[in-house]
Amino acid sequence: MFKKEGIRSRVAEINKIILKRPKAAIFILQYLYGMRIIGAIGLGMTSLSFPRFMYYEALNCMIWAAVVLAPGYFLGETFMYFFQGWFRWLWLGLSVLVLALFYRHLEIVFLRKTEKL
Repeated sequence: MFKKEGIRSRVAEINKIILKRPKAAIFILQYLYGMRIIGAIGLGMTSLSFPRFMYYEALNCMIWAAVVLAPGYFLGETFMYFFQGWFRWLWLGLSVLVLALFYRHLEIVFLRKTEKL
């Protein structure tokens, strides 16, 4: 199916790329969906030293946390500002209405399924 020389040459090529730019490789693999664990395994198979990998990974995790937490914090503060007073009750009423409509929709769907049996 796959030739060993082809895989070995690709692994050697990827190893060169990762060793040439380890910061970029770790940073990119952190943000690609589903590649965080696979990327760490791949980086572990290269000749990149463990302390160097851990340094870049820790730095990247701090950047990732700041990217995720900062907007969440500021948006949360903004929503809390708007949800004070009458708007909070409007939001609560709309939420209850949506839940009631969703519950009614589920009842209708399940009734149709049971009638077909």
